[in-house]
Amino acid sequence: MSLLAKSCFSPGIISMLSNLITSHGDQDTGMFEFKWMKEYVEGMGHEIYRTHLSSKFEGKRFSDVSAIIFNEYKGIVFGLEVNVCGETVIKLNPGPFIIP
Repeated sequence: MSLLAKSCFSPGIISMLSNLITSHGDQDTGMFEFKWMKEYVEGMGHEIYRTHLSSKFEGKRFSDVSAIIFNEYKGIVFGLEVNVCGETVIKLNPGPFIIP
């Protein structure tokens, strides 16, 4: 299903994804009257990055790697891109998955 079609079932998904892949930097939330506006503008500073994992994570569970990265770097790992038989597979939150 296309993103436009999914927005019918989940209003705001396009804005959320757009904000996650576009850099807005830090914004002043003090100029907004409503709490939801402040939260929205604060969220504009969050972004998604794609990066390679260090070899020190090999053999560890995804959930353990996520916890280490959050505790040490305040980063949130929510998925993996792995090569399986020559094809790229994206796994979202594969908790017990062992990092190859």
